[in-house]
Amino acid sequence: MNKAWAPTIFVAASLILAGCSSSDAGDSAVAATADSSDPGVVAAKAYLDSQQANPTTIEIADPLSKKPDPGKLVVKLVTPQPVTQVVSDGTKAAAEALGWTYKAIPVAATAEGIQKAFQAALELQPAPLGIEVSGYPKVTFAAQLAEAKKRGIAVVSESTTDLPGTDDGIVALLDGPSQVQLWGKAIAAKVVVDSNGKAQVAMVSVSAYPILGEFVTGFKDALKEWCPTECSVTDLDQQATDVGTKTPTAIVSALQRNPKLNYAVFSFGDLTIGLHAALSAAGLNDKVKIAGETATAANLAAVKDGTELAWTGFAAPVLGWRTVDAMARFANGDDLGSATTSPLPTQVVTKENIGSILTDDAGFYIGVADYADQFKKLWLAQ
Repeated sequence: MNKAWAPTIFVAASLILAGCSSSDAGDSAVAATADSSDPGVVAAKAYLDSQQANPTTIEIADPLSKKPDPGKLVVKLVTPQPVTQVVSDGTKAAAEALGWTYKAIPVAATAEGIQKAFQAALELQPAPLGIEVSGYPKVTFAAQLAEAKKRGIAVVSESTTDLPGTDDGIVALLDGPSQVQLWGKAIAAKVVVDSNGKAQVAMVSVSAYPILGEFVTGFKDALKEWCPTECSVTDLDQQATDVGTKTPTAIVSALQRNPKLNYAVFSFGDLTIGLHAALSAAGLNDKVKIAGETATAANLAAVKDGTELAWTGFAAPVLGWRTVDAMARFANGDDLGSATTSPLPTQVVTKENIGSILTDDAGFYIGVADYADQFKKLWLAQ
């Protein structure tokens, strides 16, 4: 059941900070920019204002030509990041809405993990209609992709830079570069406004996932446009296996090396796991303001209690439904253009609008209350 944020929210103990919240200073900075004469800050604020309203649609409008035949199998290769499980749950619910079955295959955090998971999907009987791959560029599973194409199995790429329509077997790209760059621009707007054009940013990302580089690019390009002289970015590249382990320590070390850093921006929310505890232990819990894309439930809770500044809403369950939408279009022989070009419903979530955003019962952002019904209407499944 979908719900708006309740007046009271429970936050994991590892995310509770002592002392004053970082948003107090942020509110002051926003107030200071209200009459700012800096054209970059003014432009950033105008863009930020355009990105904070609640979305109302799933952003995809083309209906299917017919209701797809039942009995198909959809497979998702699920990576270790916790938010991927939320996407998986959405994919399962969407498949069931069409009378299809769903199977999640975990991807081990090893060099061969993606190939082994993909191969396991290819060996399923009956064969799947489609296989969804998240985060991994196609070069990492080229042999399996070629085999899927040979067998007529659709491959939906999610959160990569690989383009569909190149006759290699990838039929649709979800959460691609254009989407992710816009998230980078949106967070840059908030950081410029909040800092009154004086942000010194630690950018925390994982270069092993090329799609995350698109967020970094979008952020840096916008920062250069709105804050070309007074703002800076220090890159803190992480490994996927560092999440929740080495990453918090790396951020603490960076802050200790460079006391001028006053913002930490993350290319996905799971990178903040363990961060607040590490900052508190180092006496740095009021040193930086935290923002980023692909917010987890914990990140949204932290925005509400004032310990994090801003995140872009990542409609993870909707992304799961978008996977099934793409496969339904493939099954029907319908055009897949809208599956790739339509953005996800989103907004910039701050303390000012956190009380009105929509989340699921677990606290994950969904943005649109009736997203399932909107998909079912497109699928002629109501």
